[in-house]
Amino acid sequence: YIPMDFARSNGLNNRRCNMILIDIKKRTWPVTLRHKGTHVSIGCGLREFFIANGLKEGDAFKFELIEKGEKPIVKFTFEGSAPEAIASTSTLEDHPYFLSTVKPHSLKWNKFHIPMDFARSNGLSNRHCEMILIDHKHRPWPVELRHEAFHVYIGRGWREFRNANALKEGDHFKFELIEKGDKPIVNFI
Repeated sequence: YIPMDFARSNGLNNRRCNMILIDIKKRTWPVTLRHKGTHVSIGCGLREFFIANGLKEGDAFKFELIEKGEKPIVKFTFEGSAPEAIASTSTLEDHPYFLSTVKPHSLKWNKFHIPMDFARSNGLSNRHCEMILIDHKHRPWPVELRHEAFHVYIGRGWREFRNANALKEGDHFKFELIEKGDKPIVNFI
């Protein structure tokens, strides 16, 4: 699926059309853009694109819309295999995010640690407050953002979020801060 916020802000929601993907070798791949309910996805042609480019589950890539017209054009840039933590300062929507995997300690101790560099640069360090996690089904989950010593983490509410989304060790996710205010809001997809 294409993240709905990205689709909305770039006029891709509610569209069914042909689309062009451009790979790192500048080859073009015809695919279809589909909209169904609350989801936008790339259909026919995507599998061939992934196979030809050696992409597999867990690989990280950048999805850059370079032409919005009748037939949108998207440039894919490979970012790495099974990222441990790839930090970025912004997306096209200027929302800071990082990519990572679920670690064993997040399951054992029922705490989700946020990288300190990310927390500091986005005003999340030294805070005790409620935070909202939005899952891949667009459901909001109230959790507690905490800090102690040199750690920033999500405590209360993490276990429920994790269990409801069947997260397990090694699962890849994107942690995207979409609102920084008194009650930060994060897309956790």
